[in-house]
Amino acid sequence: MPDLSRAIDIALVLLGGAGGAFLVWWLDGRRVAARERRELIGALELVSLELSGNVAMADAWARPTTSEFAPIELRGEAWSAHQTTLARSLPRDIIGHLGAGYGLARMLMNNVEVARRKGQNAGANDIALATRTRDYQNANLREVQTFMRTKLGIRFTIEPEGPGGAHVTRGNRPP
Repeated sequence: MPDLSRAIDIALVLLGGAGGAFLVWWLDGRRVAARERRELIGALELVSLELSGNVAMADAWARPTTSEFAPIELRGEAWSAHQTTLARSLPRDIIGHLGAGYGLARMLMNNVEVARRKGQNAGANDIALATRTRDYQNANLREVQTFMRTKLGIRFTIEPEGPGGAHVTRGNRPP
């Protein structure tokens, strides 16, 4: 009988150890998942703020009041800093749209700088590129907000409207 009792004690200790290891593994997985979720939400919030600013800046160029260059500075720091986090967590189509939108922003900023150095005013091509950049960045902003709302359960206290109240969605994304 002592051998059976000892075997049961050993089995219980082993099961307890295995159960404890499983519990620690499970809790750690939940902790990691919660941290990754917080990182994703933070990255998306920063990129959303950046996109909002870019939409406003590009809108000033898309609807010029004169042929003079208005001050413009499209940003990409939040996107650059969080690309890896976003690429790991977002669907590929959203990442592709964001990348293309930021590429347009870089192209517009480059064209603006070149034109300024040459002393040129805004032309039809500059206005067309600014319009496309604005619309694409606005569509990206909407797409990111929809993802945050539907997949992450984030609620917005204020739902922003695009320039002139335009609602640009993926369905009417600029070509």
